[in-house]
Amino acid sequence: MTRKTQIIGTLAVVAIGAAIMMFGGKTPEVAEEVVKLETVLVQPVANLVGTTTPLVVYGTVVASDSVDVVPEISGVVSRVNKRLGDAVQAGDVIVELQNTAQRQTVLQAQAAVSVADAQLTQVKNGSDAEDISNQETDVVSKKTALDQTVITSKQTANNLFITTVTSLESSFDQYFDDPKRTPQLLFVTSDIADTNALEAARVNLALLALETEQKILSATNTPAGAKSAFDAVAKFTASYTKAIDLMSSITQNQPNSKTPQADKDLRFAQLRTMKQVVVSVESQLASARVTLDGASAAYTVAQTNLSRLQDGADAEDISIAQSGLSSARSQLAAAQLGLEKTYIKAPTSGKLSAMNVTPGQLVGQTPVFTVASSGIKRVDVFVASQDVERITMGSTALVDGRVTGTVTRISPSIDPLTGKIKVEILITNDSALVVEGAGVGVSIQITDQSNGFSIPIEAVFVEEEVSYVYVVTPTNILEKRAIETDGLYGSSVIVRSGLEAADSLVLLARGLKEGQTVTPETK
Repeated sequence: MTRKTQIIGTLAVVAIGAAIMMFGGKTPEVAEEVVKLETVLVQPVANLVGTTTPLVVYGTVVASDSVDVVPEISGVVSRVNKRLGDAVQAGDVIVELQNTAQRQTVLQAQAAVSVADAQLTQVKNGSDAEDISNQETDVVSKKTALDQTVITSKQTANNLFITTVTSLESSFDQYFDDPKRTPQLLFVTSDIADTNALEAARVNLALLALETEQKILSATNTPAGAKSAFDAVAKFTASYTKAIDLMSSITQNQPNSKTPQADKDLRFAQLRTMKQVVVSVESQLASARVTLDGASAAYTVAQTNLSRLQDGADAEDISIAQSGLSSARSQLAAAQLGLEKTYIKAPTSGKLSAMNVTPGQLVGQTPVFTVASSGIKRVDVFVASQDVERITMGSTALVDGRVTGTVTRISPSIDPLTGKIKVEILITNDSALVVEGAGVGVSIQITDQSNGFSIPIEAVFVEEEVSYVYVVTPTNILEKRAIETDGLYGSSVIVRSGLEAADSLVLLARGLKEGQTVTPETK
């Protein structure tokens, strides 16, 4: 035995002796352990329906120097009232869309209100021989106006047909050899099936043109005859539109080695011009239909009024007249709203920093101009790609639980720093309630088409690539339950299977063990 070992042994003996002296040879008392049950928050799974959960994300408030303005409806630009760089006030009409049909609808609705109001007054006051005579004159007048409108409608249908055929023969046919009889496409396509389809479309247009011309010529001088002429022209323009779209698709898909890009660009420009002709024809056709329907309705109302005057009025007649006036006023309000949407206004004061339209251009769901304004704020949030699919332009949002906003931009690409997609939310009420640079919670209203349960992400834990949750049994024992999920949406997980509506779900799974007895507390 070494000296070092002896020293360690001696020290051990001394330590044991000191312990015996300290405790007086008695065994130390051990404190009795008190078992305390852990309280857990639970919630019935039946209350966690996936379709009721908004998308909750977090973002940063920033100053929005500009607002992109998207029209509420599609249409052709008729007028641009401001130029790039002009100062504008909130509510200024910047762009006007073609609105002949909408204005005609408003005029017809106003006339219908006047007629309905006069009819109600007349029903209430009763009628005499003079009233009947005046109404008979009105019937004749409305019939004359209707007959003239029918003749004008047929002329309009013929003129619009000629306009469409002219576009077809002067522009579309330049790409064919012998287009009316045996059309042969003059440019090479990447697929013979495309060539055959386009040549067949031209043959169909030639046959349909003859059919349309015959229907216009044979249409009777009646409202039904004029409508049949309108329908024939509409069918022809629809077929022409499909042929234009087919040629556009073929041009887009042609290999660059066969067609120079300059030729493709020129063809695209020509096809857009053809499309604008069709859009204009369709707009005028719609306006003519409204005019014809208005004249027919006016004549019908005049006849009805004459019949009522001749038959006399009772309480039921008065009720019907009142209902007619209410309906006419509702239709007028709807018509005025439709007309209002053709006037694209500045949402705020500032300067025009971008102007993306010119008269005659067809616009849709893309910005037509941008107003720069330093007094507006927005919230930038970054959203996972699977969540972005459920967000649409114009979706409403609640910022910081008190400020409303609207989704105005969804980035088309993933942000390289966050790996997510940037979504911009414009503050639409009092932006003074949020401070620039502040981090805020945002609740975006979405359409969640899932039919599972939506549970908090904190309730889920993963073991060996399997997702689990805890549920509390009727005897307050924790039971581990494997689940199948359908992805993460904000701070929630959609559960497809593994849970029942009657289960009591533990909302926070951290620190718990299966088989543990707990005290459940319902949220």
